[in-house]
Amino acid sequence: MSEQDPTDRLMQNLNGTPQTLPDQRRLYLGSLRERVALAITNQQLQADTTLPAFVTALKTYAQDPTYKVLLNGKVDMSKTAPYMKAIKAQGLAFTLVNDDTASLDAKRFFLLVVNQQAIDHEDISLPIPQVDDKPAKRHWFDHFS
Repeated sequence: MSEQDPTDRLMQNLNGTPQTLPDQRRLYLGSLRERVALAITNQQLQADTTLPAFVTALKTYAQDPTYKVLLNGKVDMSKTAPYMKAIKAQGLAFTLVNDDTASLDAKRFFLLVVNQQAIDHEDISLPIPQVDDKPAKRHWFDHFS
């Protein structure tokens, strides 16, 4: 057994076990950026297109048991419930994070799909399909059919 300096041992007991990258863990709901596959901010949560886009994107991760979802537990449950239902329907595990890493700030994260290992996805933003509001142009010959 190795000898440990009593001062180091005392400081570790007072402060807890040191964590790697604490600022990054506060930003990513206790996880690390290198483990995040998909992210939704609190601001994106307000858009009507976010939930359908999330359900579509979630199918990519549902078959792999190394993925789980972290949800911001400080967000109103009426907004969180449809996401929890979609996650359960795909058979993924999720955790509600309600500690000091969760925030209601618009630029902070509402939801993260994370892996147990580092995956280093370059783009973690939710792919939202573009919807064309303009109807397709009709040729004047189409009026005869």
